[in-house]
Amino acid sequence: MTTQDIQKLLDKYFEGETSLEEEASLKRYFQGKDVDPSFRAFQPLFQFLESEREASLSPSFETRILTQIQAENRLRMRRITIYIARVAAIAVMIIGIVVLFPKQPHMNDSIAINWAQYEPQTDEEAMAETTAALQLLASKLNGSARTATKELDQIKRSASVFK
Repeated sequence: MTTQDIQKLLDKYFEGETSLEEEASLKRYFQGKDVDPSFRAFQPLFQFLESEREASLSPSFETRILTQIQAENRLRMRRITIYIARVAAIAVMIIGIVVLFPKQPHMNDSIAINWAQYEPQTDEEAMAETTAALQLLASKLNGSARTATKELDQIKRSASVFK
């Protein structure tokens, strides 16, 4: 084959217009030892195509793929089962709440608390109640102040470690 024939075949090959016979002759040419130096850049391409044509899968390939597919199916089924279990648990909880805690009847006016009986009758009673409430408030505030002081002291001791 002349270099002009090879060039024409290569042009047709890259345009996708070669026949099977022409491709076979190109492959034979580039697998040979006397490749023209101007075409040596194409030689690895045709050698690669030939090596890929001869490549095959291992015998265990199909088994491995089927095993992975089955594992994914099992995982998918497990996810679906967990989802269904969650929905069922929520339904049971809702039904349980409805059954165990039926609707409470509205409070009637007869059950209402008569707050008038707790009102102080005299000014002295009102003063005594107010004094007791203020003393309770003061004791709670003093306790909070002591706690806050202790906490600040601990923070200061902790901060001194980092200085």
